[in-house]
Order: sequence, then C-alpha cells, then structure tokens
Amino acid sequence: MKRLTAVLSRAHIESAGHTCELRDAAVFQSSAEVASLIEQKPPFEGAIAIHLFKRGRLFLDIQVPFGVVFGGTDINEDGKVEQKHAVTEQVLLKAR
Repeated sequence: MKRLTAVLSRAHIESAGHTCELRDAAVFQSSAEVASLIEQKPPFEGAIAIHLFKRGRLFLDIQVPFGVVFGGTDINEDGKVEQKHAVTEQVLLKAR
C-alpha cells in the first residue's frame, strides 16, 4: 500500500509539471544521508515522506520544505509511545 501511495503521489506531482524522484526511505540509515541526497546538484526544492515517524524523522535535518503523509501506524500506534510521540511532534512542527 505504501508503494501505491508513493506512485500515485508521484503521478500527481509530475502531472502538475514538477520532477519527482521516488526513493525508498528504508535504504537510508540517517537523516544526514537524506540531507546529502537532497543537497545534490541540482538541489531538491522539497520533499514528501510517507509515514510521520518512520520516514518523517529522517527529514529533521534537511533544509528544504517538506510534507508528510500520515500512515495508520502513526495514528493508531506511534502516538501511544512517548518517545515516538516526541519525534512526531518535532516532525510536524518543521513540516510545511
């Protein structure tokens, strides 16, 4: 389902005239790796993460605007765990 959400999101972004590079965030070990990708030439203008805690936390160190798509786990499970709740709050405060 996550893959379908990503593919549909890419189609929508590209239909609006933007270029979209789809990456599986599971291959990134740290937010520094994500920041390095985004700072490539030409630099990215924005980013979207699917899943607030799992993927959004990797965006805390990037310098471009980003948005997040909530997943069921974000709403139903991660909010119950204090450490995850604190991280998701940071992500939400930085997301645009």
